Amino acid sequence: MKDTREYIVKVALKLFLLKSFKEVTMQEIVQETKLSKGAFYHYFKSKEEVFLEVVEAFYLSDEINGEKLNDYTSLKDFYCAYIVHLQKFIEYIKEVVEIDIDNATYNVNYFVMVFDAVRRFPDFKQKMMESQQKDIETWKNIVEIAKKNNEISTKMPSEYVARIFLQTVDATFMNAITGNKFADALKDIQALWDSFFEELKS
Repeated sequence: MKDTREYIVKVALKLFLLKSFKEVTMQEIVQETKLSKGAFYHYFKSKEEVFLEVVEAFYLSDEINGEKLNDYTSLKDFYCAYIVHLQKFIEYIKEVVEIDIDNATYNVNYFVMVFDAVRRFPDFKQKMMESQQKDIETWKNIVEIAKKNNEISTKMPSEYVARIFLQTVDATFMNAITGNKFADALKDIQALWDSFFEELKS
């Protein structure tokens, strides 16, 4: 049962990345899964149910959010590991839904899906906010360790440093909508973080 449910979610994810929530129909999702209507509706009763499970699996899962990035004591080691995590995230999308993530349509709909979910599901919005705050706290803790160990010497508040690192990711991937490849975006993030890290040391 779990495998079938996950299969439906993967198929629906591909459709929602190709189109918007409004454009994808329940009939289309059923047809793409090649399941009978009876089998499909055993798992999901509406497009909204499918969409909510898709966005929660895609944006809130431990695999997506890198739950294993908590054991670092060096800020530089941590942010380099985070780059690797982002690369694995991109590869995960390619593998799961078998798409070219550098396609401009997918780039746009990656963000459109979040906006649709936040607008339609208040609980999802709250979960996203909690996930983002958890990310900030993780980065903030690493920054404070780096200060304590004299890896960096900035007087900037640790939370501000954490937000700059994280918001660089958001801004760079948003910029990828204009046609930059996600692989190029990762190179940009690495270069920006290396430069920022050098400033934090001085």
